[in-house]
Amino acid sequence: MNSGAVIYGAGGHARELQFQLHAEGTATYAYVDDFRSGFDVEGTPVLVREDAIARFPGASWFVAIGDIASRKAILARVRELGVTVGSFISSRAMIAPSASISGAAQIFANTVVSAGAALGDNVIVNFGSILHHDASIGANSFIASGVTVAGHAKIGSGVWLGVGCTIINGTADNPLKIGNNVIVGASACVVNDVDDDAIVVGVPAKPRSF
Repeated sequence: MNSGAVIYGAGGHARELQFQLHAEGTATYAYVDDFRSGFDVEGTPVLVREDAIARFPGASWFVAIGDIASRKAILARVRELGVTVGSFISSRAMIAPSASISGAAQIFANTVVSAGAALGDNVIVNFGSILHHDASIGANSFIASGVTVAGHAKIGSGVWLGVGCTIINGTADNPLKIGNNVIVGASACVVNDVDDDAIVVGVPAKPRSF
């Protein structure tokens, strides 16, 4: 049995991480929620942060919150606490030896991180996504389920790639680039570079009109 986990967050993503940790032999001691506590989620207590620190001093902490800005801020606070911050790579993921995965990344089951791909700190790659050769994903990004990122695509930081979207390939000399803080809609197909802070949807993906 591995050392146990405390999961910061008590929503859907936290529960998905919990059952994968359990499958890998890691017990979840508690969820942490800043707004509600004092109850159980599927048998695991939801505590305030201070109680979790006091009760489980040897635990590894995982920040399992989908919202990018919240996850980034909470991870920074957790690191200031001096607790052990965990990363998670499912034994059912395929990770190339030449791939690079940084910091507190979470790589879920049935994903592929292929040759030369690079993931920044605090990146989440959800079930069944494929990151092809030499793709790069910036810090704090969230890759939803069923996403395909083709080779030589360069994804910025704080990017949300929606369920089932596709990012086509670039080249070594001219990678396809998605800027920082971009949202790509579910099932979209990105075929051109995307500027910072854009929201793109559709096939081919275009900026959303409000």
